[in-house]
Amino acid sequence: MSITAEQFKEFFRHHAAGVSLVTVFSKEREAFGFTASSLASLSADPAYATVNLAANTSTSKIIEVGSRVAIHTLSKEQLALAQELAGPRENRFQSEGWDITLDAPENKNASAILRAEVSEIHPVAGSLILVLKAHESNTFTFPERPLVYFNREFI
Repeated sequence: MSITAEQFKEFFRHHAAGVSLVTVFSKEREAFGFTASSLASLSADPAYATVNLAANTSTSKIIEVGSRVAIHTLSKEQLALAQELAGPRENRFQSEGWDITLDAPENKNASAILRAEVSEIHPVAGSLILVLKAHESNTFTFPERPLVYFNREFI
């Protein structure tokens, strides 16, 4: 017995996942980023995480092994920030709080930021699995209500 794509999607509509932003610069220092509900801890010592993105996105075309990324965690109050990076590319990095002078774009309004370097990229079924070696983090606020993606919407 095999599962259909629709059955698989329906299953994951029942799965709530935290929302994070992943940001990176191209070689020309153009800011790129995306929202992710696939961030996962891989190892604490050494510190590695993984995140997935579709292989046909603008970010997937510029990210490479060695790219420096910033991973932002968000609270429900930062919904607009998630919508900004989930929206059209030309509307990203327009809101207040972005610092584009660092190794990767960072927004000071995030609840926490993890700085990492892409150490491996694995293409799988039209997506990319990024393995990230973390090198620094800052926590700013502990969200009472973290931003979550559930049933195809941010809640």
